[in-house]
Amino acid sequence: MPQSSKRLDPPTTMRGLVPADLVDECGTSISLAEQWCSRLPKESCFYLNGKVPLRNPPPGNRYISRRDLNLADAIFDVHSLLTGLLLTKSWRVGQLAAGLRVSFETWNLTVCATIVRALVESASSWWIESSEIITAWWEQKARDVFSVQDAVMQQPGD
Repeated sequence: MPQSSKRLDPPTTMRGLVPADLVDECGTSISLAEQWCSRLPKESCFYLNGKVPLRNPPPGNRYISRRDLNLADAIFDVHSLLTGLLLTKSWRVGQLAAGLRVSFETWNLTVCATIVRALVESASSWWIESSEIITAWWEQKARDVFSVQDAVMQQPGD
């Protein structure tokens, strides 16, 4: 994702029509999104297993129970899935911010409006989905879990 620190610069014919402080605020917002996205990994190493194997700890290990090992396996996949979703949404924001800069500087207002709407929708869905995941996580943590089957099969509130 290209990172640009230059000022947002509307076409010469439009400079008098758009207030400079508005252009500066847009440019700052785009630059912040580009800078944040530039620090993200460029590829994902996360995956989701179709099955969680039930394993025993290594022989002689006194510190890891079979239950803890199998719960860690199950939770690893949940974390990988959530991280993959986060990266995908973050990469989308970076691409949209770069596209917004180009469309604004070429004064393609139809594309600007479409990209801004996509950015607002991305931020909104990120906020809503994150809130739902946090709620589900805390509900799950509040339940007694005695096996991997308990964690996987029961729904919150059961």
